[in-house]
Amino acid sequence: MRAEEILADYEIRKLGLNENVKQFDCGDEDINDFIVNDAPLYRKTLLAMTYILKHKDTNREMKIKTHD
Repeated sequence: MRAEEILADYEIRKLGLNENVKQFDCGDEDINDFIVNDAPLYRKTLLAMTYILKHKDTNREMKIKTHD
């Protein structure tokens, strides 16, 4: 899938500075734990930036990616 196709259907945004993810399940317990418990702290301390990919029509969060 090309970037243009992704951006036509999805919105990409940074996890907000004071935003907390209440539920997340990607099938990997360690990643789930990081997203729910650690990602906000990493964002506040500038250790990593977490991005949320959300479908424009359904508002379903499809994937969360963290970069340091």
